[in-house]
Amino acid sequence: MEADDEVVDGLFKCIEKLSENDDIVDKIHSQLGTYKRAGGRFDIPPTMRARTKMAPAEWWKMYGGHTPQLQIIAIKVLSLTCNSSGCERNWSTFEHIHSKKRSKLEHQKLQDLVFIKYNQALNLRMSLILLF
Repeated sequence: MEADDEVVDGLFKCIEKLSENDDIVDKIHSQLGTYKRAGGRFDIPPTMRARTKMAPAEWWKMYGGHTPQLQIIAIKVLSLTCNSSGCERNWSTFEHIHSKKRSKLEHQKLQDLVFIKYNQALNLRMSLILLF
């Protein structure tokens, strides 16, 4: 990981963004060193074996308690779900607006129309959810 500057920069930006203040960032950086050196509980054989047998977020919940700030960040990041459904809905909306008839729309105008249409659909969906 240390050999890839882009990954390390991304890690530090993520820590900065998900942390509440500079003191917590400093503690996380210190705790990250403990994790990398396999210090504390991280060097216990059952802990090391569990890394390959458990879901990462669960592993951090169980074994990361002695690095509490790093544990919180790790669980936040590892609990994120990745999908493209939001993008796909936006592209679908874009396809409805950007037809052959409207292919000469200015870029900003097209973006504005997609924004409005998507938010109208989202508003309608939320209204229906609140009814039930």
